[in-house]
Amino acid sequence: MSRKHILQLLGLGLLLTAVGGGMLLFGRPAENHPVETLAQVQPTETLLPAATQAPSGQLERSVPRLPSRTPTPTQTPTATPLPSATPTATPVDTAVPETNAPIVWNQDEKNALTWLCAGEVGGMGAVRDDACLSVISTVRARYAYPNGFAETDVISTLLRPNQFNVPIETETPHPDSSLMAVVEAYAAGARGSCNGYLYFNSIPDGPSECRINGAGGLFIQFHNTW
Repeated sequence: MSRKHILQLLGLGLLLTAVGGGMLLFGRPAENHPVETLAQVQPTETLLPAATQAPSGQLERSVPRLPSRTPTPTQTPTATPLPSATPTATPVDTAVPETNAPIVWNQDEKNALTWLCAGEVGGMGAVRDDACLSVISTVRARYAYPNGFAETDVISTLLRPNQFNVPIETETPHPDSSLMAVVEAYAAGARGSCNGYLYFNSIPDGPSECRINGAGGLFIQFHNTW
């Protein structure tokens, strides 16, 4: 090898050495300017306590629950009971519109009616017959027309307890034969001044819708309600 070639090789080696040293110089970081290594920040998740355990044993992500509201109990309105009214009997302004059609009574019934008139109005003097007709009409209004009484004939009406508190006989008429004439007149269609009422009384200041005044302050008054 010639000297020329040797010098060229030495020059090339020096050049390569210089270039390699420069690369090392520039590739190494300076001590007073350290290169900071950026750590890769990993996003973190805060896991809330799981309400339930997954079958695999891993915690499930829990969703925050709002506080539960206690339902307000529904109040059912209650109706305030109104005070019950005590039923009162409605006064009847007029008596039963009894007709004047002939009535067929058997002898026992007519006998019983004579005893009724004798016991109830026998001492009323001149108004006795009028009062007798009116008393008979009370019996008739009770059994022959719709009302609160259950009787359907003369005898059962007269024998109703605590209604006609006078002696009643059916086998013979009252000894005062004139009373039988009044009973026969009623059966034929005669009527008294107070006709068709359900009750009568002789009580001072008692209920009265129709009144017959007799001699000596005696009176009898008729009404449909007590």
